[in-house]
Amino acid sequence: TEEDLKATGVLAESEPKIDFQITLDPQDRRVLRGASLRVKTRLSQTAPDEVRLKFRTKGSADFQTLKMDEIEELNSFALRLPDINDEVEFFVQCGRHVSESMTVSIFDRLELKGYELTLTPPAYTRQKPAVEFGPSGDLSALAGTKVTLRALANTPLAGGQVVFEDGRKLPMAREDGPEHAAKGE
Repeated sequence: TEEDLKATGVLAESEPKIDFQITLDPQDRRVLRGASLRVKTRLSQTAPDEVRLKFRTKGSADFQTLKMDEIEELNSFALRLPDINDEVEFFVQCGRHVSESMTVSIFDRLELKGYELTLTPPAYTRQKPAVEFGPSGDLSALAGTKVTLRALANTPLAGGQVVFEDGRKLPMAREDGPEHAAKGE
């Protein structure tokens, strides 16, 4: 940080401080695995030196450095980091001036792995519940059978709903546990 540089005498107190306004695309500091990240910075004054992005992926000790490109906005620079597959920590540097550090996390595209159906027949049948797994939730059962549906995914689910052909809807609640699932009965 600039405070650290001043403490070590690298940044003189008399030098005007440069403020960095950083914007990201996507904006929410989360990037889909394999997508790109665009970093744009606007300096509070004309850049006295090259503007560089210093970044490292999760688990790396050393920062890599890339020169940012000047764009057609006053005191503004941008850079696109392609193919983000790990959490990235970065800051912008212009000479002896540095921005605050930022971190961007990644997420995986939601994919349903399949469905688990637990069919509990009516008591008069004296049949045990049956569990079926499959890529769809299609089923046929005796009238009165209790059906529990679990949607299994590659990432945690907040919830969801099943919409039947006749328009009825079954809400599904997030299920805590080692599997990423939502459950509806």
